[in-house]
Amino acid sequence: MGNEPITFRIKTLTPLWTGGTDGKMDRIHETGIIGSIRWWYEVIARGLGYYVCDPTSDNRCKLSGKEKDSTERISKLCPACYLFGTTGWKRMFNLPLTIDGKQPVRGNEPFSQATTNIINKNWLSKVFEKNLDDMDFFGSLELRVLPRCDRNQIEKQLKAVLSIMSNFGSLGAKPQFGYGLFELSDDKEETKESLRIINRFLKENCFVKKSDDKKGFSLNNYWKIETEVGKSLPPANLEYLGKKGKDVYIPMSFDVRYMLRKEYLGKCGSKRATAEIFGGTKGDKWASKVFVSSFYKEDQKNEKYMLRIWGFTARAVSQIVREAIERDYETNNDAEFFSFGEMLSEVTQIDS
Repeated sequence: MGNEPITFRIKTLTPLWTGGTDGKMDRIHETGIIGSIRWWYEVIARGLGYYVCDPTSDNRCKLSGKEKDSTERISKLCPACYLFGTTGWKRMFNLPLTIDGKQPVRGNEPFSQATTNIINKNWLSKVFEKNLDDMDFFGSLELRVLPRCDRNQIEKQLKAVLSIMSNFGSLGAKPQFGYGLFELSDDKEETKESLRIINRFLKENCFVKKSDDKKGFSLNNYWKIETEVGKSLPPANLEYLGKKGKDVYIPMSFDVRYMLRKEYLGKCGSKRATAEIFGGTKGDKWASKVFVSSFYKEDQKNEKYMLRIWGFTARAVSQIVREAIERDYETNNDAEFFSFGEMLSEVTQIDS
């Protein structure tokens, strides 16, 4: 029984993207799944007050091989590198995936995005044909984890981080284009308990301690707005879609992001400040700090669509976002707002 995989069953709410050749989602890639889980684990650990390295930098954790014992090795690793691996240290688990052929998830349903914005139309029409088949990766799938050691602790840590991701983020790449929202089909941990499980694990191990440079994403400035869309979404009867099932297309998250970017620029009056929040494409590119889901249904039988927007910014940004969403999508002021502030304080105090 100890050699059996740990299984997490997932239902996707929007299509899954994990990268592929030529910019296409050719199959579900292990690296894309693991990379996003690691990213969120880093975000959680920082929010709980622990140092996490940048795995892409020269200052990332690494072992020389000359360490005397496991205690010395762990003392040179941050929590994320301990679980997910780094130079001189193997990842604590494997996530094997079949490499032959595509791997469309079960229960596929037609799902894609269209745009009613003339600026976004040119962008989408160029990439649409190339990514038409990406919608195969929509439905239900299983993540089968093979732990290398300490099965119980690995299962607890992964279940905790996946539970938080399912409520507050996404799985895989390209969340800025609406991909990766999901539900855990099995019983998931409550958010506070998930934080406590991770926090206790971090306290019990003597991971490397350094001052954080404050540049990484953290739950400390996370917020989420999630709401049911009040008005009907516009039909996607656009010429560039041709005859490829126009009746199953919905407006894309790119449209919402474009609207929010304009709204924020109008409020602050600074293109530089707006790019700092919503991402930049000139020179050295940098990622957006605000993420927008596709319009989705928690149950395909529902008539109403949901929308999730989350970010890692000052509270003032979330207020501008909330007002714009309530106005443009008739949410009747019922948009749910969430931040981790009080919960993080409670968790760290309880387990101190």
